[in-house]
Formats: sequence, C-alpha cells, structure tokens
Amino acid sequence: GSCRGKTSVTFTPVRSLTEEEKEEKEGNARYKIVEGVYSWEDADQKCREMGGHLATITSKSEMDTITKMLEKEDLKYCWLGGYTSYDEEGNVYGHWVTGEEFGYQAWTSTEPSRQDADGVPEWYVMLWYLPDYGGWSWNDQRNYPFPANTKLEKSACFICEYEW
Repeated sequence: GSCRGKTSVTFTPVRSLTEEEKEEKEGNARYKIVEGVYSWEDADQKCREMGGHLATITSKSEMDTITKMLEKEDLKYCWLGGYTSYDEEGNVYGHWVTGEEFGYQAWTSTEPSRQDADGVPEWYVMLWYLPDYGGWSWNDQRNYPFPANTKLEKSACFICEYEW
C-alpha cells in the first residue's frame, strides 16, 4: 500500500549552509570542559585524543565566553593551551598550542612569574579565579601544581576547544 500522512509539516527542516556561512562559522569555536586534576601535559594530550586542543584565548570575548562557562560549573583553576618561553635576558614570550598570535593577554599583575615560590620553573598557562586579584586572570604554573597547592584540586579542570 501507499504511505499517507498529514500534509502539514510540524518541524523546521535543516538547510545546508551557504559557502559564505561556512566561512563565517570556521572562526567559531566550541568548548568542552573536563573536570579533574591533570598535569598540563596530560590535559594537552587528552584534548588531542578528543579531537581538539587546549583552549586558546585570543580576545576579550573569548575570555568572557569561557569564564561564564566555568562560573556555571563552579570551576576556578583550568588549563589553557598556552605556554611560555624565555630568552637569556629573562623576557617572557607567550605561545598558543595552535600557533595563533599571543596578542590578547590577561595575566594577574604579578604574573608571569616564571617560577614558583619554591623555585620550580613555571611554563604553562592556567586560567584561574582569584577575588583578591580582581577575578579571572592567567597564571603561569608548573606542569603539575596540585601537590604544592591543594586548594586548586577542588575546582580544577581543563578546557578543550574544537574548531568547526
């Protein structure tokens, strides 16, 4: 027999993106927050295994988007896809894992410090929330800062970014 159904459509069909829209979308990123205590290197590897990369923040609007997501989850200490290097004069250079320009920066006033209080070098960028320093900012951290600073463990995460 033949199929008969209602003649009115009750859903909106999905249409294909135009080439122009695809170009627009390419600049947009999606984020996934992974809670837990990880070294920066482990977080970096896990994001890659998940098909993304540790999140990069290249503008104030990206910073705002990510911090709003973290506030909803009550997370305060999260790895970003940033790391630093230094020249012989001690000048600090920031880098993103994607190779994007490290133009926008949101360091805490005393950061990047390049080493922890106990002298251990700090290379990796963490986004953290410190009310005493005005809220959300960046800090350079050792690869695995948690044993040295247990308060971080309670609301730690990393943020994966997916390019579409």
